[in-house]
Parts: sequence; C-alpha cells; structure tokens
Amino acid sequence: MVMLCAQRLLIACVFFATLSSSPGFAQSPAQQASHAIACVSEHNRELTRQIQLMREARDQLRASDAEIRQAAEQMIISIQQRMNELAEAIQACVPESAQLRTETRVETPQGTAAAVAQENEATEVVERDQRISSAVQARVGQRVDGRGTIPASRVRSMVRTMGPGLDRCYDQLVDRGALVQGELIVAFTVTFNGRIDRVTIEGQRIGDGRFANCVRRAARGMAAAQPAAGDVRYAYTLRFGVD
Repeated sequence: MVMLCAQRLLIACVFFATLSSSPGFAQSPAQQASHAIACVSEHNRELTRQIQLMREARDQLRASDAEIRQAAEQMIISIQQRMNELAEAIQACVPESAQLRTETRVETPQGTAAAVAQENEATEVVERDQRISSAVQARVGQRVDGRGTIPASRVRSMVRTMGPGLDRCYDQLVDRGALVQGELIVAFTVTFNGRIDRVTIEGQRIGDGRFANCVRRAARGMAAAQPAAGDVRYAYTLRFGVD
C-alpha cells in the first residue's frame, strides 16, 4: 500500500513538472522567483563544497610528496568539470527568456591597448615572455609614450619589485573561488623625478574590480628609476596563473 502511494505521488510529480515546463503553462513572476531561489540554493550548496575541495587540492599542490601533488592535479581537473556541470545546472534554474545570449563582437583596441597591439614610432620593446613572479608572466613590456628614457635593464628590475604584490592579488582572487588564468595590461608613467603616476588597467580578461584595484596598487608601489629627459610611459601585458 505504501509503495503504491509512493508510486502515485511520483507520477503526479512528474506530471506537474512536465506540465509546468510545457509552452502552454505560464508561471507567474512569483512562481518563477520561488523556483529560481530553490533551484539555485540547492546547487549553491554543492558549489560551496566544490570550492572548499578546490582549496584543499590547491594546498596539496605544495606537498613534498610527488604522488600527493599528482593526485591533487587530477582532483583539480575533476572539480573543474563538476563546476562546469553546476554552472550549466544553475543556468537552467531561470527561464530561457531570461538567459543571456552570447554575442560575438570585434573591438578595435584603443589607447594604450592600441599601442601594445601594434608597434609604432613611440614603442620600444623592453621584454617578452619573461616571468615576473611565481604567478605572473610579462607577455610583452613596452615603452609606449613620452620623451624620457630608462635603460631596459632598469625597467625590468623596476617592474619586478611589484611581483610580490601581484602574487598577493592573484592569491586573493583564487581565495574568492576564481581559479583562473588570464591577462590584463597595466600602464604607468614614470615622471622626470622618479615617481610612478597615471597607473591604468586596460584589456582586463581576468578577475573583477577588486582584482584590478589590487594590481593598480601593486604597480603604484614599484621602486621607480629616474628617467633622463622627461616623463616616460610603459605598458605591460601581464598573464596571471602561469605554471
């Protein structure tokens, strides 16, 4: 008798679930909101658990035992796959009409990004594909404007003084649950009296506003060299999350 009731209840649930998802059944805004809250909350609990597992796996990458590190690498891949599944499940919690559509848009670089994208008379390459810190690589560093000059070797040394600060920015980003790789351009002016000025972040493809502000502070904290003949501006394309 109990089994029969349970079967009837299951059939009823399936029937109403099918009915509610059919084109002829329109949910009210309140019903849609209630469904979204319950659905996202359920998946959020699992996502929180996966984030904690990811942090534990990341910590195990520092272990001295090679087998533990290898197991941690495999665990990270599995967790990333599970997070991708959860992202798709969370997206399904809202009506299709409310889901964002992906559009392809080609943007023409502007400002410093344009100068970095194509060399011109004002540009001078300082370095390419060199590690700045444990988590950051300089894809390209260039002089992009100004009449001042600083020897390339001194510029490279100057930029590396912000390495510890960049690592902290990246670690904080990862601690917020964003285990990612990506790039941004940090541009800065070295004034004639050896001060860092006009620090800007462009072409950001990693992190959020907090991350950008952190990188900006790290750049302002560089130990600047004093240029000859006036101000000079540099732009560095930085890649975070390097192996």
